Amino acid sequence: MIDSTSVLFGLEDDFVVISLERLSENDVRVVIEQRDREAPCPACGVFTSRVKERPLVRVKDLAACGQVIELWWRKRRLACAEALCGTGSFTQQSEAIPTRARLTSRLREVIATEIASGNRAVEEVARTHGVSWPTAHRALVAAAARWLPAPESTRVLGIDETRARSVRWVLAGAGWRRTDPWLTSFVDADTTGPGWMLGLAPGRSGACVKDWLSEQSPGFRAAIEVVVIDTSAPYASGIRAPAARADRGRQVAPGRPGQHHGHRGPAAGHPRTVRSARHHQGAGVGQPAAAAHRVRAPVRQGACPVQGHPGCRGPHQQDRRRLGRQRTPPTAARRDR
Repeated sequence: MIDSTSVLFGLEDDFVVISLERLSENDVRVVIEQRDREAPCPACGVFTSRVKERPLVRVKDLAACGQVIELWWRKRRLACAEALCGTGSFTQQSEAIPTRARLTSRLREVIATEIASGNRAVEEVARTHGVSWPTAHRALVAAAARWLPAPESTRVLGIDETRARSVRWVLAGAGWRRTDPWLTSFVDADTTGPGWMLGLAPGRSGACVKDWLSEQSPGFRAAIEVVVIDTSAPYASGIRAPAARADRGRQVAPGRPGQHHGHRGPAAGHPRTVRSARHHQGAGVGQPAAAAHRVRAPVRQGACPVQGHPGCRGPHQQDRRRLGRQRTPPTAARRDR
């Protein structure tokens, strides 16, 4: 009967049902344990069957035959038989229930499939299976990482930030933490093709760009010749990070002062950063003395209202007209008297 019940619940490969109890008309409590009574120590690899403890853990699983299953896993905490091993004891592991997981792998797969293929909201699917929204969303993200193919290589990589939602505060640990509502998008910006979304990374810092590029294959990084970004210094630093390059000898060539949008950098053939056209009057990306190349308006003597202060520039002509239409502040009028 026990083996037949294990087959009915689809657990016969790794687990065996040791207890079955009906709690209500639609609820059933099932207690399972692993078939193998011995396991290798994760540190030294020595097999042992000496049981130190039998903890009982609640696990969320799929419904069976229209009934809600309250699944409990009676684990085995085994003691290592090797005297020189410093592990002491360890718990048996299973692919059906990952380490420190409270959901079975098949339940996570079903949740992700229903969200992705059924065009259903995450909250709706989470409510159906009795899990929280973050749990269902994590299952979808993990499944999407397995389902989606690796991004195709591109000659022109476009990077820009997108505001995903409003700012939220999450209670984490001993205090509140502000969540970053920004996402960095990576697109195929080659004008000879239709263009594709290649990936998304949380945040809008140089670290997220470096991490995303380092996760790609060396062939993907080697194919990049041009990186199109806005006037973002963190993005430029993330592109130039050693982990984001195809090799250490290759780097993003900085632009030159007065260089217009689309011009090639000084290192021909190397990946280069293209800034937007509004940045062409400033210094190139990554130059330490960027402020020295910018065009500054000459200081007009006598324009500053403070006597002996030569560092202030007078207001623009349009600003002077606007200031002339404003009323004189009462404090200034009393001071004039």
